[in-house]
Amino acid sequence: MKNYLKIIALFGILVVIIPAAVIFIKPVGDNEAYPVIGEVGTIRDIKILDEASGEIIEVPVEKYVIDSVFALMPASYSEEALKAQAVLVRTYAVLRQESEKTNPTAELLGADLSNDFTKYQKYFTDEQAENYYGDSYSEMYAKISEAVNQTSGQILTYEGEPIVAAFHAVSPGKTVSAEDVWGIPLPYMQSVESPGDILAENYLTVKEMSADEVFARLVTSIEGLTLSENKSHWLALGDKTAAGYVKQVWLDDSGLSISGVEAARILNLPSACFTFKYDAEENTFVFNVKGAGHLAGMSQFGANEMAKGGSSYKEILAHYFSGTELSENLS
Repeated sequence: MKNYLKIIALFGILVVIIPAAVIFIKPVGDNEAYPVIGEVGTIRDIKILDEASGEIIEVPVEKYVIDSVFALMPASYSEEALKAQAVLVRTYAVLRQESEKTNPTAELLGADLSNDFTKYQKYFTDEQAENYYGDSYSEMYAKISEAVNQTSGQILTYEGEPIVAAFHAVSPGKTVSAEDVWGIPLPYMQSVESPGDILAENYLTVKEMSADEVFARLVTSIEGLTLSENKSHWLALGDKTAAGYVKQVWLDDSGLSISGVEAARILNLPSACFTFKYDAEENTFVFNVKGAGHLAGMSQFGANEMAKGGSSYKEILAHYFSGTELSENLS
């Protein structure tokens, strides 16, 4: 658990939220209707801090899972991909609970997470869901709730502990290890092939930025940075992974460098798997970016392609998280 606590906050920030619909399940019965994870620990209600009011709302975990799956994965995806996502959402909830028990976050006031989606995994209210889906609300609710129900109580574990359940929208054809993203090795989160991602609409993004915008983004984000008149020297890519994930970016002749993920954040790029060129004639930088998100863990698009090819959610999870196992509801 100690290693997990070091990166759980980073994971919450780096999760890519797909603009998909969300369904907010209405309460059904009492809390005893919701499952218990056997040897890993009891799944209790998840406590969510409302940042605006300061109120802590208690939500049954299975309800939270449905809310979050709708926020995080398009409901048009295959059922087995949705099941895989449900397991990861539930695992995240349990890990948040474990984290707050052993290392409470003062700002959460005793909650497990908050509705600040820049820090914690996203979910939606019923009003937001209905506004998004309109006439399709009932159909999409039925599809997502069935996927969640089919995995009820299941979380993904490694050596008896819930994993850091990372996922992203689209990989560059190969995922990135946790060590490359967060600097902390996790044996179950290595780089794996995800060939189906090349079919994604956002597999490759070409983004053009004026030199003035690049200058402004860099100097306002990096304290003490000065840039020379030679714009072609402003950025230089350092080490990369085999998948093309940029680990380091050098900044002009300053001797300063930043991580690839920090460069992607500053430049508002979809991922840290990118190349670029400076066009002196147009005075622009052109970035070619593959994938979307932090690129570690499960590729959501890749999971959907596996599901369409006949893979079960168990096979999908085993592929992206090697050496893990599903912990069932043993109560």
